[in-house]
Amino acid sequence: MDKGAHFYSCDFQVHTPRDNDWTGACPATQEERRAYAAEFIAACQSKELDAVAITDHHDVAFFPYIRDAALAERDASGNPLPAERRIVVFPGVELTLAVPCQAILLFDPDTDLDDLERALAALGITPAPRQSIKASPVRRLTVNSLNDIYSRLSDHQNLTDRFILLPNVNDKGDNTILKPDPSSATRK
Repeated sequence: MDKGAHFYSCDFQVHTPRDNDWTGACPATQEERRAYAAEFIAACQSKELDAVAITDHHDVAFFPYIRDAALAERDASGNPLPAERRIVVFPGVELTLAVPCQAILLFDPDTDLDDLERALAALGITPAPRQSIKASPVRRLTVNSLNDIYSRLSDHQNLTDRFILLPNVNDKGDNTILKPDPSSATRK
């Protein structure tokens, strides 16, 4: 019987070379992307991460490579890692909203790539073709509220209750849902 809380080391905002803000080499071919993904998963294992979320800006094309590399993980003897020792890879997207703020949208790890692309379409995102080296330029989404995102995604049966939305929260007022109290500026 499970006796309580479990703690996992996670990074839920990871960009790939396909992201437009990425600097450095950009794998272009499927083989280069597979090699990058295998190196990425090996680096995650060396850092003892249990889970990552691939959250490029308005794009999900690199997620399958990372997921497949995690599913193919092997131990030192070349045997497949048991599921409980493999890195869990969550598909996600970093959203730039007209609200204005940014948010991280995470989906269940077993979400199908077609459903992820339906989610992008529901949010008004037109991704670059999968074979493109870089994602499409990011434009603020015409989303009225965080509830609007929830409604748009919940209209799709395969996405209902299979995602979480995490708005950016910081105290600087930059791309965050939190806004400084205007009265605090006059009190100083």
